[in-house]
Amino acid sequence: MTQFHIVAAIALFSFTTTAFGATVSGEITSKSIVKNPKTTVVTPIKKAIPKIVVRTYTRTVSYVTPTGKESIIFTVRYKNGVIVGASATPKSKKSASLILQRAFARNLNKAVSGKSIKNFDIEVIAGAALETQAFEEFIQKII
Repeated sequence: MTQFHIVAAIALFSFTTTAFGATVSGEITSKSIVKNPKTTVVTPIKKAIPKIVVRTYTRTVSYVTPTGKESIIFTVRYKNGVIVGASATPKSKKSASLILQRAFARNLNKAVSGKSIKNFDIEVIAGAALETQAFEEFIQKII
């Protein structure tokens, strides 16, 4: 009967990641070195780690205010149905609407990060009720 002894095990990890909108991926590679009196065997073993994808959805959204039609650009980043980041780019030409859009944009990410897109429901952000409603409708289109 031949006896085998595990002499050493080596594990190597490799990951790549970038900021918002990127794919996070990785690989585990391990090597087992098995030794018997006559031979030494090095066996590579690879196990793939599932890719975790951060998706990005951007759209220009129009909505109606008492003074007319307004537009704003929304971007949301989500992973596994959970928001990991959001931003808004104000586009209004009217000063009152622009003030609300800017306040909304400054507070959006903190207000929505960590929330599920399937059961998305938020309070009015920075007093900007119409912008908040437009963002909720924007999220509903992702589902």
